Amino acid sequence: MRAATPGNADPRAATARIVFLAAATGLALQCLRALFPLVYGIYERGGVAPAAEVSAAVFAAPLLGLILPRGRAGTWPAVVAAVAGRIAIQVAHPAPLWLVALAAAWAMLAVTRGLDLAGPALAVGIALGIALDTATLTAFLTWDPVFRDGAIALTAAVVWSTAAVWGAAHAGGGTGTMPRGTWALGPALSIGVLFLANPAAVASRASLGPAAAAAVTLAGCAIALGAAALGAAALETGRLILVTGAAVVVTIGPAVLSPATGEASIALLIVIQGAWGLSLAAIAADAPPCPVRSRSVATAAGTLIFGAVLFAYQLDVERPLPVPRWIVPAAAGLLLGVAAARATARGTGVPAALPGRRPMWWVASPAATVLVIPLCIAASAPMLTPRPPAATIRVLDWNVHGSVDADGRVDPATIADAIAAQHPDVVVLQEVPRGWPIHGEIDLAAWLSWRLAMPYRWAPSADGQFGNLVLSGLDIVGSEALELPYDGGPQRRSALRVTLDVGDGRTLSVIGVHLQRRAGSDVGEVQATELMQRWGPVGATVLAGDLNAQPGDAATGPLLRAGLVSAQDTAGDPQTSTARDPLFPGDRVDWLFTSPDLSIASFEIVASDASDHLPLVTTVALR
Repeated sequence: MRAATPGNADPRAATARIVFLAAATGLALQCLRALFPLVYGIYERGGVAPAAEVSAAVFAAPLLGLILPRGRAGTWPAVVAAVAGRIAIQVAHPAPLWLVALAAAWAMLAVTRGLDLAGPALAVGIALGIALDTATLTAFLTWDPVFRDGAIALTAAVVWSTAAVWGAAHAGGGTGTMPRGTWALGPALSIGVLFLANPAAVASRASLGPAAAAAVTLAGCAIALGAAALGAAALETGRLILVTGAAVVVTIGPAVLSPATGEASIALLIVIQGAWGLSLAAIAADAPPCPVRSRSVATAAGTLIFGAVLFAYQLDVERPLPVPRWIVPAAAGLLLGVAAARATARGTGVPAALPGRRPMWWVASPAATVLVIPLCIAASAPMLTPRPPAATIRVLDWNVHGSVDADGRVDPATIADAIAAQHPDVVVLQEVPRGWPIHGEIDLAAWLSWRLAMPYRWAPSADGQFGNLVLSGLDIVGSEALELPYDGGPQRRSALRVTLDVGDGRTLSVIGVHLQRRAGSDVGEVQATELMQRWGPVGATVLAGDLNAQPGDAATGPLLRAGLVSAQDTAGDPQTSTARDPLFPGDRVDWLFTSPDLSIASFEIVASDASDHLPLVTTVALR
C-alpha cells in the first residue's frame, strides 16, 4: 500500500525536489571533473599525501550540514554557493584550485540538502542527474563544457544552475525522511563515474565509435533511470528476491567489468545499469522519519568512499596497490549490494512520492532526449577519406599529457590546433586518455579523430582508458598492438604499429611507443629489446615516442643497434630539449627514429604549452 508522504500532497513540490537533486548531482559531477586534473597536478608535483589531503577536504564537505539549519534556510546557502562556483569556474579560465575545490565542495553539500528534500524519491533524482550529466558530456563529445570557452559552454552551465535554483525555490521544506543508507551513494556514484556513465570508457573497452558509445552509455543510463523510477514507485517488501538479485549483480559486476572488453562489456554494462537503479531504489525506499542532521555524517562517509574508490583505482596505475586492481570496484559494488539487500530485508519499504500518475514519464522524457544525441554525433562526423600519397611524408610525435595543459585544464582544442598547424600526414601520440577521471573523462582519441578528420588506431597501456594513438590521413592497411614487459610500475607500457599505404605498392610502418623508466631497473632497455625483436625495421619504418631515456641511455641501444637513425641528431639540434620545462639543458626523452631506407628532409621541435612535452616533427621520403 502506498504510504502517504509530503510529496504525494503537492506534485509540483515533488517534481521540484527531484529536479533540484538531479541538478545538484550534475553540478557536483561537473565541478569534480574540473577538480580531478588539478589534484593530479598536485600529485605529480608533491606526491600522494598533498593530493589526498585536498581530495579529503572536498569530499568531506557534507559534514557542513551539521552546522546548517534544516529546511530552506540551510538549503539556500549551499545552492547559491554551488551555482556561483559553477558559473565562476566556467568564466575564470584557467580556474584556480581554491575556486574549483570550493565549488565542488558546495555542490556536494547541495546534493546532501537534496537528499533531505527528495526523501525516498532520491533514487530518481540521482539517476536523472547522472543521465542528464552524461548526456551533456556526450553532446560535447566528452570534452566537458566546464573546461571550454564560448557561449554554448556557458549556456550549459547556466541551464544546470537555473534548474538547481528553480528546484530549490519550489521544493518546499524537507520531507522529514532520509534513507538510512545514504553512505551507499558513495560507492554507487564511483561505479557510475568509472564504468557505467562514462562514454569514453565504453568506447575504449568495446572498441566503439563516439556515436555508438554514446548510444550504449545513454541507453544504459535510461535503463538505470527506469529501474530507479519503477522501483521507487512500486518497491515492496515482497520484492526481496528481485532486489537481492540486483544486489548480487552490483556486487560482482564491477569486478568483472573492470577488465572486460568487447561485446561482453556492453552486455554486462547494461545488466549492471538495471541492477544499479534497482539497488538505488531499494536504498531510497528505506527512508523512515529521521533527524536529517544525523544523516550528514553518513552522507559524508559516502562521499569520502566515493573519493577513496576513484583515488585508489586511479593511483594503482602509477603506484600499484597491494591487492589486484579489480578489488577496488569489487569493494564498491559489495558495499552497494549489501546496502540494497539490507534495506530490502528491513522491510520499511516507503514508496517514493513521484509526481503524476505515470512515473515512467520520468524515464521516457529524458530517454527520448538523450538518445537523440548519438544521431547528432553520427550526423556531424567528418568524412574520413584517405588522402593521396605524396612524395614526402610528414610525421608528428607528441606526449600529450592526457590533454591537460600547464594550468591543469583539459584542452584538446589547443592540441588539435598545434597538430593541424604542422600539416602532418601521420600523428603519433602518447598518454592519450579515454575516460580517466583525472583527465576529465575525455575520449581524446575519438575527439582528435573527429577534429582532425583522421582515422586512428589505438593501443591501451596503463589500462583500457590510457595509451598510445596513431592518426593518419593516409590509408591505414594494418595495425597491431604489443604489450611490453612490465617491472612493477609506474604504469604498464605498450607499443602500436600501423601500416600505411604510401603509393606505388609501397608501405610505411609507423611505430608509436612509450617506454617505462624505473630507478635501479633496466626495464626500458628490456622493453626496447622486446620491441625490436618483434618489430625490428623491415622495410620503411618510423619509430616515435616517449622513451623516458636521454641520449646515451641503455634504452636507446637496441634501437640504434637495429639500424634506426635519430632524426633530431641527424637533421636537428641534438642539444635542444623536448620538454616544456626541461630539468637540465638538452633534456630530451622524446624521440623520432627512421630506418636507413628513409631520407630525413627536416626536423623541428615546436613550442607549445598544451603539454609538459613538446611536439617533434620530421619530414621523410622513401629512397
